[in-house]
Amino acid sequence: MKISNYCAKNDKIIKQFKTVVKDFNQFLKLKQMFRQINIVLLEFIEKNLSEDFLLIYKKTFVEKSRDSKWYLKYFSKATYYRKLNQLIKFIEFLFSF
Repeated sequence: MKISNYCAKNDKIIKQFKTVVKDFNQFLKLKQMFRQINIVLLEFIEKNLSEDFLLIYKKTFVEKSRDSKWYLKYFSKATYYRKLNQLIKFIEFLFSF
């Protein structure tokens, strides 16, 4: 999706929210608070993951490696997918609150 299309879609959604909430400025403050919480959670993840999980996190979500088989240099296919599943469940748990 092009940035301009994304922004236009985002603007349209925000305009719709203005009619839903009483105080739109409070809504924007809440949105900013959630953004800050997400930043803290992502920093926590990067600082506290064990070595294997940090490698998987960075290669899969941060760098988005073009080599789809990069993990074979470090893990078997089964081990990689088991660890990836654990990582996704952990991240999902962190962001579920």
